[in-house]
Amino acid sequence: MKLYYHPLSPYSQKALVALYEANAPFEPVVTNLFDPAVRAAYKAEVNPLVKIPFLIRDNGWAVPESSIILEYIDQHFPTEPTLIPADRDKARQARFYDRLGDLYLIEKSSVLFFESMKPEAARNPELAARTIEQANTALGLFNKELRDREYLLDGRFTMADIAPAIGV
Repeated sequence: MKLYYHPLSPYSQKALVALYEANAPFEPVVTNLFDPAVRAAYKAEVNPLVKIPFLIRDNGWAVPESSIILEYIDQHFPTEPTLIPADRDKARQARFYDRLGDLYLIEKSSVLFFESMKPEAARNPELAARTIEQANTALGLFNKELRDREYLLDGRFTMADIAPAIGV
């Protein structure tokens, strides 16, 4: 299988963590979507939504989006213990922490990164302030949960820990 990714993409990093944790065999394909020629070819030949990471199985079946890739890896290349707990409530909690990390840490870090790349006169300080406040709220929630433990669930590494770790 092939993983289309970019090393600077935090969502790609999520997929890579799962693949390496599971010792899953895959071919990494670095994909620079900022290059117009690469972007056009990728859109035409690989993923019309032009998003990474994107996993393509050997049979051509595609697995998009980092969280879905984590679930796929967990089901088809299970680690011991698994990335997603077998208990339904714990699995739901793992997915919640994954989404919280994606939406309030990784996404907010990306907003701040791209905002910082703009010329100073084009930056939006109000957007940056709102984004930092939202990220700090999420960090507070994670810090509260991790106050007296190393991992978010079951005293072990799970899907719940990947996005928050990458997003900070």
